[in-house]
Amino acid sequence: RNVHDYYTFTNRFLGEGNYGKVTRVVENATGTQWACKEIDMKKAFLSGQSKEQLLNEFNIMKSIDTPWVIKSKEYFNTADSKLLVLPLEAWASLSLEVPDIKKRLSRVPADVG
Repeated sequence: RNVHDYYTFTNRFLGEGNYGKVTRVVENATGTQWACKEIDMKKAFLSGQSKEQLLNEFNIMKSIDTPWVIKSKEYFNTADSKLLVLPLEAWASLSLEVPDIKKRLSRVPADVG
């Protein structure tokens, strides 16, 4: 399956991480906006992740249903990467909350424990 048959990529860059980047996409059939996380498999493998570990993580993200984990809608394979389609509103919420959490954690004294 080709991701471009199902989604149109916008020029809206949403973020990036150790293994890739996140872009806004539009589902061709419905016009619904989603976040698409592209994971560079070469970078992931170089960091010590195995193919089995990554596939297991993708399958968990697709099947789990809890408010504490972003559930992926589906994923696609390309020659060098995996593309995870995620709910845009969940991604937006996470990108706003993580900096706030990091800021609050940086104020915790080192000797707390």
